[in-house]
Amino acid sequence: MPAATCRAGSRIGITLKSKIHTRETSNQGKAIVWLQWIAMGVILVIAVMRCVIVFAPQVIFDVDPVIDSSRLAGLGMGGSLFLDALLMLACGIALYCQWRSGRGINRLLVMLALLPVPVMLWHGGYDAGNLWKGSTWCAAAMSCITIAHLARDRNLKIVIVSVLLAVVVPLMVRGVGQMTYEHDELIAEFEQNKEYYFSQHGWAPDSPSARIYERRLRNAEPRGWFATTNIFATVMALALSMYLGLIIASVKAGLPGGWWATMGLVMLGVGAGLWACDSLGAMMAALGGLVILLAPMMFSRVRTLCRRFGGTVLILMLITVMLGVVVRGSLLPEGFAGDKSLLFRWHYTIGAVRTFAAAPLTGVGPDGFQEAYIQHRPPRNPEEVSSTHNMFEDWLCGLGISGTAWIALVMLLVGKAGNALRSDKHDEADAALVRRKTLIIATSAAAIGLGLGMAIELMTSLDPMIILLRLLGAGVFIAVAGIMARIMVSADSRIIDWGLFAGVGAMLIHGQIEMTFAQPGAVVWAMCMIGAIGFVGKGSSSRFAALLPGLMVGIALWVVIAGVVPASRQGIKMQSAADVLHDFPDDPRSRVERRKLAADELLAAFVLMPSNLFPLERAAQQLVLASNEVEGGARIELMHQALRITDMNSGRETGGEPGSLISLRFNILFDLARREGDESLWQRTLEEATKLTDRDPQGNVSWQRRGHVLWEFGRREEAIEAYRRALEADDAFELDPLKQFSSREREMIESRVGE
Repeated sequence: MPAATCRAGSRIGITLKSKIHTRETSNQGKAIVWLQWIAMGVILVIAVMRCVIVFAPQVIFDVDPVIDSSRLAGLGMGGSLFLDALLMLACGIALYCQWRSGRGINRLLVMLALLPVPVMLWHGGYDAGNLWKGSTWCAAAMSCITIAHLARDRNLKIVIVSVLLAVVVPLMVRGVGQMTYEHDELIAEFEQNKEYYFSQHGWAPDSPSARIYERRLRNAEPRGWFATTNIFATVMALALSMYLGLIIASVKAGLPGGWWATMGLVMLGVGAGLWACDSLGAMMAALGGLVILLAPMMFSRVRTLCRRFGGTVLILMLITVMLGVVVRGSLLPEGFAGDKSLLFRWHYTIGAVRTFAAAPLTGVGPDGFQEAYIQHRPPRNPEEVSSTHNMFEDWLCGLGISGTAWIALVMLLVGKAGNALRSDKHDEADAALVRRKTLIIATSAAAIGLGLGMAIELMTSLDPMIILLRLLGAGVFIAVAGIMARIMVSADSRIIDWGLFAGVGAMLIHGQIEMTFAQPGAVVWAMCMIGAIGFVGKGSSSRFAALLPGLMVGIALWVVIAGVVPASRQGIKMQSAADVLHDFPDDPRSRVERRKLAADELLAAFVLMPSNLFPLERAAQQLVLASNEVEGGARIELMHQALRITDMNSGRETGGEPGSLISLRFNILFDLARREGDESLWQRTLEEATKLTDRDPQGNVSWQRRGHVLWEFGRREEAIEAYRRALEADDAFELDPLKQFSSREREMIESRVGE
């Protein structure tokens, strides 16, 4: 064969191979792009779900099924952990796609997000509450850095912000319901079962716990699906600045009036929702966000300052808020301007410092602050809070020194976000792609998130109003997300980015005095918003960087094995126990048998996940309730059975016992000791009372209980000393009169001290 022919054939072969390789590379690139969109969609859908579904560690037996046989209208521990695992998996996949696409991974950000994870895994291994809350914290941190990487693409960023910000619509719709018909129905149900409900919790109708609970219940406030109205207010504070930024950007871009008028209507609703919360802190935070947004637009010198030091200015504002709390508590008079809110925040800070000092390396666990705070709180503070009401202090107390990694992560992203005004170019976006993807993901979030939430609510109530309002919220949510995407495609990206920066600034300011970043229902959404402001440059494409997404997938697998599976099995067993108590009979003997059977089912549930003591407590409580149906020896035997159940985990070394279990054991022992008069029972009762005062040395009720035991035990001088401590603690609680003894309780104690 001639040489020329051979060379020609060789060139043809090389060309064909090159075309095949190019086609394969192109197909792989398309697959990576699609996989990235899917992973991002999962992250956004879960972030929305966290805002529109109630999350609680226990959705069964939160109330005795005899009173209310329905579940709490929300997702419990198993469902929450499943979403966390799915979110971690999606983050790992999205970051892997970023690595494969050539954009690289910022190793510092990823390592900062993952650094506290081992501490969370350790706490979660022995306590289900720490696993439930800590897993969501870690998933939120991973979501934050993943969104920060994805937001490097303008198209992706527009979709991210549109979907996340549109969630304010269903929240506002729900808030309207909560301030009207939902609140009326709640109060009516409470009035019908008031005495029985208090007795189940061991509260006297005029006790401090009962009065505080009733005060909170009667306040008609919008809170959406969040635990408190202050978290709702945080979301509104962020949205106020961002929607105003959208209006300004759309007007400057000359867009049709209908677009910015729609944003104006939403902004008015946001403002009304913020006002209805009656939260001075949220309003001040929202004002701070508006100042950040408008001051650079109005004053050239401020704009020049923000161009150079925008992120630094926001960080200084956060530090100023924290210093304001210190000044309020340490320098100003206690009654200054009638303020209690910031004063109490100062008390929380004192408790946080003491808590961190007691466990600086590992912290007390994401769900352990309440137990720690009760022990370390100042004598003047009457509250038993589960959060420091400061995002950075929560991380330090819960995770120890490793919590500084997340603080550094937030500060790093905020510092980089100050570049929003520095750029002189307007980033273009693919309008058709953005609109299509926004509508797809927003519709998915509405169908899955709001749809699942509505399905859960309909399991407990078939109220047509619920269906109407949820469908209205879902429809407007999709429409608003689409309109925002349309505006952001056409408007100046610098104004949009600065509006987002201002809104996140308002959220972070409020995060220094509220618990938005501690609650599983809000922290994922909030951390995603922080990630959206981040300006992450080109990252590393090394093989080590590719291992980091794999770690996220491994953590997700651990959460499934150690959390999702046992928690789900336990939940199913607890539901079986609740089913036993449905259609409760009138015959006392049958009622006792039903309670005993329910207790057996709850014990079986406890065995499935021993790190969760809740089924154990409820099993003992069922036997106590059964003992109320009989008298004599049968009653005493049931109470001894309940006592044996509470002792099953009394010796666990790691994490200690929760105060609720100690209180339940104390109540059982106190009743038995009075009925049997056994000295050993009195001694054990005194030991439990001592545990309660050691746990809560500043509490009026803990010292009151100890005084009661010593008085009945015949040790009158020691009882009088305990009663005096109770009265001193009660006087110190004057900042919240509802936390003090009732007049009847105080008269009884004073009469005994007088004797």
